[in-house]
Amino acid sequence: MACYRAGAAQYDRPCAEREDLRELLSAADGLPIAGDVLELACGTGQWTSVLAARARSVTAVDAAAEVLAIARTRVTSGNVRFVRRPKGVLP
Repeated sequence: MACYRAGAAQYDRPCAEREDLRELLSAADGLPIAGDVLELACGTGQWTSVLAARARSVTAVDAAAEVLAIARTRVTSGNVRFVRRPKGVLP
């Protein structure tokens, strides 16, 4: 967990550098996303904005406050709620 938290700022680098990974986000276009969505391990929110554009609401959960901080700045949709759940803790 410490490594994940410490590397939060670099987390998105592979997706930015590789075209095949950038194209992966368009895969959501073919999925039946609707209603209320629970996104587990949302990380920096790369998928959160894609989900929020199609869902009624998104609850985006991650264990690391550092990546959630990045996600909150990246995703400004009013239908998204970010939740921090420490590793191993269930609601």
